[in-house]
Amino acid sequence: MTDDALSARDVVESILPDANDRWTVLNRLIRSARSASLIAPSSLAATLWRNGFRLNIGQVEAFTFIDQSCRLMLGVPSTDTRLKGLSVSPSDYASVRGAHCAFTGSPAEYRAAADRIDPLHDDYIRSAATTRDGSSRQGTPHPVRDLAGLIAYAENYVATNAPRQEPPLAYHFQVGSEYTRNDVFAMVGVPTHSGGPWYTGYASHGPDWFIFCSVGTSGRTGHDYDNHFIGDDLVWSAKTDTHLRQPVIQQLLNPTGRVYLFYREGQRDPFTFAGLARPVEVFDTTPVKIRWRFRAVDGRRQEFASPEEIDDDDTAGLEGERRSVLVNIYERNPAARRKCISHWKPICRVCEFDFEAVYGTLGEGFIQVHHLKPLGEVGEAYRLDPIEDLRPVCPNCHAMLHRQKPALKIEELKAIIRKRRGGQ
Repeated sequence: MTDDALSARDVVESILPDANDRWTVLNRLIRSARSASLIAPSSLAATLWRNGFRLNIGQVEAFTFIDQSCRLMLGVPSTDTRLKGLSVSPSDYASVRGAHCAFTGSPAEYRAAADRIDPLHDDYIRSAATTRDGSSRQGTPHPVRDLAGLIAYAENYVATNAPRQEPPLAYHFQVGSEYTRNDVFAMVGVPTHSGGPWYTGYASHGPDWFIFCSVGTSGRTGHDYDNHFIGDDLVWSAKTDTHLRQPVIQQLLNPTGRVYLFYREGQRDPFTFAGLARPVEVFDTTPVKIRWRFRAVDGRRQEFASPEEIDDDDTAGLEGERRSVLVNIYERNPAARRKCISHWKPICRVCEFDFEAVYGTLGEGFIQVHHLKPLGEVGEAYRLDPIEDLRPVCPNCHAMLHRQKPALKIEELKAIIRKRRGGQ
């Protein structure tokens, strides 16, 4: 039963004494309530207890914090691969369309997995806020008297109390730049004679983790784990006998610090820094496989649009199909693309469009790359030179270069633009 003498401030400050945890929980509460209110405003309810609170949508719960744990309802079954390594339990609210489950964990555990949890929680809210015929849910059997006070307190707290900032990054590796292990040791402050895990895949240093892996080739130990890029994400395998519940794997998935990932395409090549890694998909296999997504050390995501000019239906069965696909693979290769852009800068070599200059930080680093070598010169033994063979181009110019076959040369397209502009 709700205690009439309770206030949102009294409850929240007693159950969430840590400022960061309080901000995390209240910010999630506000976002959940706002999402639901956009669809079914009359369906919201909130209940305060001395040891927690709960947000309801219609008959069902959406978000609960009680006994120091968050409970977020998610719009997927508990067996969904995106939830591997998280504490989830099945749920079967009859009024909610589709399979759903619940995540339970501390505020810190929620923060560490928020990128995976939040989209699934939002899916659940949309399902809970609508009826089976798709209309907005009306009303709730739960008390609503605590709702206004709890939301008002949460909104005021979140607006006036920024969470503590993470400590400054200690290791300023540049995405796309190459480093030997000794380079990394020097920057991190690890003795160069360090062995063991630093040479066998991944090692921890303080709160941070460092992963060294091979892509498209076997490692120095002779193992080939089929590490490969999907777009800019890297599907990576841990050591041979690993399983999901091993402490070291759980620490990699939910680190207190950061995960720095380096890869190379040849056994004796230096490593390329892919970026700060976060898991977006986990596979419960032996060895464990993780799909990592990257951002730079300044927090920006490292993504570049992929070329789309090769249509599999158009090339199927035609001479040159294999070479067409090969060229497309080169242009989509993250290592080659990053080296090209690092050298030529993310400015279109045809029209000189600079995404950052126009869109600010949103456009920083965004560009596509174009392969200069004609298809007839691409063979099995061909080795790509990212600086000599690739050029950064904007999506519009990239599409126009491939508007005809063989593709236009960059100077030819530039001449067309100059002519259309009156020879300027």
